[in-house]
Amino acid sequence: MLVNIAADAQSALRAMLPSDVLVDGRLLDQAYEGSLLPEEAEASAHFSSARRAEFATGRISLRNLLQHISDSRSPVLIGDRREPLLPPGVRGTVTHCESLVLTAVAPAFLFDGIGIDVELMQRFTPDLQSSLISQEEADFRPLDQTEQEWLSRCFTAKEASFKAIYLLIGQYIDFTDMALSFSGTHFCARIIRKEIAASRVAISGTTMKLGEYMLAAAWIPASG
Repeated sequence: MLVNIAADAQSALRAMLPSDVLVDGRLLDQAYEGSLLPEEAEASAHFSSARRAEFATGRISLRNLLQHISDSRSPVLIGDRREPLLPPGVRGTVTHCESLVLTAVAPAFLFDGIGIDVELMQRFTPDLQSSLISQEEADFRPLDQTEQEWLSRCFTAKEASFKAIYLLIGQYIDFTDMALSFSGTHFCARIIRKEIAASRVAISGTTMKLGEYMLAAAWIPASG
């Protein structure tokens, strides 16, 4: 049931992330478009109907969480990398897959960044390996995981990690610019492009297989 996957994914992310991170999960619904703030409606006016429904569901989901940690009632607009532009003092992230929309927010005094990702595992085919992970990461695949499951686990871990660190680096990086090390389902990610100032920042995270989906969550504690 679709309703169950939204609730299950929300519960899974709550268990995966530190307790100070708030999480919301819901199904994509065009009806949320009617609750967009005027600036959000204008920003999404040129979107396709499917993309606008994604955007609206994500914004309503984020606002549902923001009311618990921020007094701001300003619109949540779109950054250069399609990241949500959140109020000062807040870190947050959003991810979509099929009809599933997940969001997470946390106070900036506790986290320099958070990131989440959800993907359908079936989209990860062997021909994608060289563009997503290094040979060392490929060789680290546990014997009890299929190549498809491992690729989806690594992809979601890197995608969530990029979202977590983006505010610190402010630029796009390739999947091969990031290295993962796993201990079970938990991982540590780091940028291996030395010219990036935040290359020494360690990103913590964890992954979870949920039916046909792979979930990942990543976070960077506040540096003080």
